[in-house]
Amino acid sequence: MVSEPRLLTKPPQRPALEILCATVLDGLHATAQPLTILRAGLGDANLELMSSVELRELITTSAIEVERLCALFHRLQDLVFTESAKPELLMTPILPLLAKAADRDIQLFQAEGMYLETALPGACPPVLINSARTLQALSQILLIVHSLSHSGDTIELSAHHLPSQGVRVEIRNPDAQPARTRAETRLSMALAAAIMRSQRATVAWNLHPLAAIIEFEEAPAIEQG
Repeated sequence: MVSEPRLLTKPPQRPALEILCATVLDGLHATAQPLTILRAGLGDANLELMSSVELRELITTSAIEVERLCALFHRLQDLVFTESAKPELLMTPILPLLAKAADRDIQLFQAEGMYLETALPGACPPVLINSARTLQALSQILLIVHSLSHSGDTIELSAHHLPSQGVRVEIRNPDAQPARTRAETRLSMALAAAIMRSQRATVAWNLHPLAAIIEFEEAPAIEQG
């Protein structure tokens, strides 16, 4: 059964540019490790003296570090693009998007022995969003929670209407309390938050226990003539 909703503590809102700069710096700092490993390995003065086995090991290690660099670069690229491109926002029902995101990713959870439970109300007011970007962010958040969870865990997705405020969506794993996150995960979290921020929505993360809370702005009522 999905747990009763709890309000997560939100950090004070910082300017978007400040958030972007801090995140990009974190990403650039993370690239230092694979670059250092590559430089040390490929700059070894004894390359010509290495055996074929040693060279194969070096190639394997280098390939892993190159893949990590590519992953970090693409996340930074997506983040900067998201912050610079403003999508068109339309009055949209949120519940079908939540159900679609859960249905699309449920096999991923099942393959790892995890359970994805949903608790969606019968109705919610429409919200002001871009459907494609919202679905992208929801899937991104589900993937992050999946990556920080373990076999046997239950991940909960729920939605609640906040009268006169909007719609709150929670994705959480009460049993997971990750001690730390990799730079790639932090960049993915920042990207999901940036996608939501571009739609006047917010994402707050909590690691103890693992949870994300998303608050969507309720679409303004259409006046009847």
